[in-house]
Amino acid sequence: MKKLNIKQVLTVTAAFILFSAAVIFVYLKQLRIEMTAEAGLVAGVIIDREQQYFNLYGEFAALEERTGSEALKIDLKENKYFTLMSIEVIENTLTLYAKCVKGFFKGTQLTVKYDNLKGVTDYEIKEKTKISLSRL
Repeated sequence: MKKLNIKQVLTVTAAFILFSAAVIFVYLKQLRIEMTAEAGLVAGVIIDREQQYFNLYGEFAALEERTGSEALKIDLKENKYFTLMSIEVIENTLTLYAKCVKGFFKGTQLTVKYDNLKGVTDYEIKEKTKISLSRL
């Protein structure tokens, strides 16, 4: 069995470090994709339930910050990222705020503005992470 010299050991070590870094960045990118997908799902379900509520009662349901709503039949406790929501209502427009309160994306907030006549007028995810994913 042949021993590795210093140059070979350094090459193998450098390759291992580069591979490890690549794996970490791919994993972080995947987490971001999952979080973004969940944000869209949360927004879609809540807007749909609010529209049903509006059709039934003639107004949107406003909510203080909480994990769910019996009136809208929504519970965010089981979500991986967005587990807290609040809804502000001004006439025929609602603003949904959903937050990540734990995990890698703690502090990330989803904001969706929905007008009963115009549909979704604004959709934004304000991302907060310890590592900036915008450069990935």
